[in-house]
Amino acid sequence: MDNIEISKNLASYAIYKELYDSSKDTYDIISEFIKSSLKLRKKYSFTAQDIAHFLKDDFDFEIPESIIRTVLKRLNITKSNGTYTLEYTFDEALIVENKQKDILENNQHIISSLYLYIEQKTKKTLTEKSKQNISQAFSSFLLNENGIDNEFYEDISSYIIANKHDLNFKKQLNLIKEGVILYSGIRYGEITQKRKQLSNELIIYLDTEILFHLAGYNGKLFKDLFDDFYKLVKEFNSVKKKILFKYFKTTEDEINNFFKKAEYLLDKPTKIDPSKTAMNNIIEGCSSKSDIVSKKTKFFQLLETYNIMLDSTETFLTENATNYNLINKDLIENLSNNYEEYEISNSLDKLNSISILRGKKYNNNFNDIGYILLSGNAKIFKIAWNKYLKTQGEVPLVTHLDFLINKFWLKLNKGFGNTALPKTFDVITKAQIVLSNTINNNISEKYNRLKEEVKQGKLNKDEILDTIINLKSEVKQPEEIDEDTLPNILDALSFKDIEKYKHEKEQFKQKARKDEEENVKLKNDIDSIKKLTESQKKELLIEKQEKVEALLKLKKIADNKFNNKINIYKFIWIISIIVYYIVFFILIKKLGWNDMEQWTWIFGIVFPIIISFVYTITNEKSFNILHHLSNKREYYKQQSYQEFDLNIKKLSELEKDIQYIQQNLAPNRYTYR
Repeated sequence: MDNIEISKNLASYAIYKELYDSSKDTYDIISEFIKSSLKLRKKYSFTAQDIAHFLKDDFDFEIPESIIRTVLKRLNITKSNGTYTLEYTFDEALIVENKQKDILENNQHIISSLYLYIEQKTKKTLTEKSKQNISQAFSSFLLNENGIDNEFYEDISSYIIANKHDLNFKKQLNLIKEGVILYSGIRYGEITQKRKQLSNELIIYLDTEILFHLAGYNGKLFKDLFDDFYKLVKEFNSVKKKILFKYFKTTEDEINNFFKKAEYLLDKPTKIDPSKTAMNNIIEGCSSKSDIVSKKTKFFQLLETYNIMLDSTETFLTENATNYNLINKDLIENLSNNYEEYEISNSLDKLNSISILRGKKYNNNFNDIGYILLSGNAKIFKIAWNKYLKTQGEVPLVTHLDFLINKFWLKLNKGFGNTALPKTFDVITKAQIVLSNTINNNISEKYNRLKEEVKQGKLNKDEILDTIINLKSEVKQPEEIDEDTLPNILDALSFKDIEKYKHEKEQFKQKARKDEEENVKLKNDIDSIKKLTESQKKELLIEKQEKVEALLKLKKIADNKFNNKINIYKFIWIISIIVYYIVFFILIKKLGWNDMEQWTWIFGIVFPIIISFVYTITNEKSFNILHHLSNKREYYKQQSYQEFDLNIKKLSELEKDIQYIQQNLAPNRYTYR
């Protein structure tokens, strides 16, 4: 799928959302897309199956044929022997066509800006293949197709965070994301205009990460996401209790082991992985093992408060359930190549339990599944989608918060009006979560390398503690990630090697020491000024003002000089380009187009491309004229300041001195002249 096709498909979801916002009935919205497909293809005779194919090809919509037949009936299209005949034409500009043009332009602009952002970030020119992969990843990101696992998601997320205050940008992305949520309602049968109860009871088994979300151990944003989910469940159960919460004995054992490990790590700070947010939050504020035990007790009491009950019976794991047992030799061998034994055992135990609990229930309809595992563990999702476990068209054994929030939101017919939307609907939230996971995985890798160096005896105790403290300071929970913290985050992510990391941190420490020395000197200067008499302060003020005025005059001359240089440099560029092409026009006129065509092609188009290509290979970055001029301006400025022996730092210090002296003079006596 090419970039334009991807942009077009994304536009479909945005258009759907805009039509929804105009208070159109769901069937009316689908009818607009059908009319657009028929007009585009000039089709007058077709079947419902044909329409399903058209909608998939033109808009990436998979609409059930039963819904399509209902829409065609509403359009009063004649039907005979299963074939529909359109007896009129769509001469007017259709709603979808009108909206599609503007949205496509916006999408193309956003994707092109993303390419530029990545090129500037990596200092490399993207190939067409890379652009194709990036645009596909961008589409997957918005459509929530691959969770948080994609090689380009870090770049996409940082791009979104960097532009989070661009209201049009954010609106466009959320239009697409909310359109996807609405479209999923059609695809999975949630298109009713009224509240729709679950037809059968649903028991949701909560995994460890989700329970830690509830307790706030994974940070505020994850806590908010769980609260959004819990509110929807409460609203469902307010009419008739259909949704229950439980957790497996395996999960309880996992939690108990987690708290036991916290007791062990309490007085061993160097053994605590800084990236493990939950572990650090549990240990924080605890001074003894009894404090950890107390936290564990309160945690399980919290679960009871939320009516989240332990399923301790496990009566479903009987010999009679062998028909629904998922575990077999081929599956274990396949998973052993990519996962640790504990990860396989823990994940399969929970997934297998869900499969056995479902038994004969219909797994292709969410209303009938009866049981599902809710997790936040990326590895259990990968295992669940293994070819030996997941059958095409079936509701997965495990799901994530996003899916259930979307599903329940649609069933409750909450809409997108003035109602406060769940945080998961905001594309910024996903970008924050992706970056937070990337940061913490990166820190975990650094920590593991650090442990190897400790084993090899390469570090002393002080170096270990210092590095651990620095690593811990880099941990970022999703809500802490914004455009202000982004530059430091991206810098930290670029240091994969622990030696480079330590070297970089040592430079920061040296700078901090230098800043501290300057602060001490500044404090001494201020103390000295305070001890002067009013008369001495005035004399000192006049002396420093005269120095500043002299330096400002010198700076003005230097600024004029380097501005003239950069203007001349730009003028030479412009004249060179104009002369370059004027020569071609003259030669074409004198020699004729037939003789000059190949040379015009070579020197007018091919030659500049080759020069640009050579520059990119040599410097490992693309040529950007604005960036080049900016660097040239800075070069001329520094050159000019050196020529006039102008010390800008000294000028800044003098201006600060003047400010301090004025603050310590008697009121209204002296002003900066």
